[in-house]
Amino acid sequence: MKVFGLHTTHQRFFDLILRFLKILNRYGLFRNRAIPRLEEYIRILRKYQIVPTLPIPAGVLDRHSHVIEKYSNDGIEFAIHGYQHTDYSMLSEEELLQHLGNSIALFEKNHVTFSGFKFPYLKFDKKCVDALSRFPIKWDSSHSIYWNVMSYLKVENLNRHNFESMLNQYDYKDSSNHVSLPRVYCNLLEIPVSLPDDDLLERLGVEGNGLAKEIWGGILAQTYLRGELFSLQLHPERIFLFREALVSTIEASRQLSPKVWIATMGDIYEWWDEKKKFSVNLNDKGNGEYEVEAKCSPKATVLAKLDGSENSKFYHGFDIVKEHRFSIKSERRPVIGIPETSPAELREFLKNEGFVYELSDNKEQYSLYLDNFREFSEKDELKALEFINKGDSPLIRFWRWPSGYKSALAIIGDIDALTSMDFFLRLFG
Repeated sequence: MKVFGLHTTHQRFFDLILRFLKILNRYGLFRNRAIPRLEEYIRILRKYQIVPTLPIPAGVLDRHSHVIEKYSNDGIEFAIHGYQHTDYSMLSEEELLQHLGNSIALFEKNHVTFSGFKFPYLKFDKKCVDALSRFPIKWDSSHSIYWNVMSYLKVENLNRHNFESMLNQYDYKDSSNHVSLPRVYCNLLEIPVSLPDDDLLERLGVEGNGLAKEIWGGILAQTYLRGELFSLQLHPERIFLFREALVSTIEASRQLSPKVWIATMGDIYEWWDEKKKFSVNLNDKGNGEYEVEAKCSPKATVLAKLDGSENSKFYHGFDIVKEHRFSIKSERRPVIGIPETSPAELREFLKNEGFVYELSDNKEQYSLYLDNFREFSEKDELKALEFINKGDSPLIRFWRWPSGYKSALAIIGDIDALTSMDFFLRLFG
């Protein structure tokens, strides 16, 4: 046992030395390594007219304020990544409020605009979100969705143990029973991050772009098929490791039709805030005809299911209606009916998805009636969507994304440090 313990201690010490050398090599002492990586990251995305969202700890911003302010003035979107890169779930409520207040003060002092937040390590609890909701923060991107796209890939010889050990540190949701979409949570719009990200790929032992291309390409394919959000997380420090995988994912998204909306987190917030105000006026003209007036912005994507066919060009029998005032043939009201006693969670889900619904106990009045959810949670959402999509009666809804886009892609990359000193200061909280 002593021999084993000695060997383990030496191994850990050796691993620590390797980690130290890797950090020194990646960041450098005076931004001499981090800035070229950040520049390459931004250069690649600008080539495709993409603006990334870059969360950064306020302390790191303050130490390199002239660098970050320049990028902010050039149109890069920044978000607050805590005051320091620490586990906020370990802080008291008083400490949380102090950290968050200090973070905002430093961003404002250095003239860097922000609208969102992301907790370091994707670690948070209800107390963290409650504290965050007290500040002028519009969105948070700390929840995560895991996409199991590796089951059919050859990863036997890679480090699954490190990968799974890190994955289990996240309070992630599984894409098999959750949708990857923004949702309101404690007065904030929660925009989920997609996993596996570059952190997990590095733990897996992926040093090249081949497997990363397949993994991120697989997530893109699934989110596109489902019409959801792929929030691709790639830290600028690893751009030289995963540059080709990033470019491959972007170019693959550009080939899809209907198109993928590539947006910042701020763009997504602004759209979701606009979309929640949409409504429909429905006029029964008799003889099985309804006049529909969609009260929405010109960017809204209005969908209608007319013949129940699954072979539509857009999504599960729904096609885009170009005019926002139109007529639809239907024997029943072409919206979703739900019982008066339906749970608030079901109503919020339908609203978030852009479905038009009415509270009524008159089941026979509606093209589609949802009365099989006395209770409703996030795990019921895919089941509800499957039931709705299989319906063959006329139905109208607002689509999730603007301007006829089928799904969405966002690029987010935390700037945790710009020098080795920034990184090691994390050890002191």
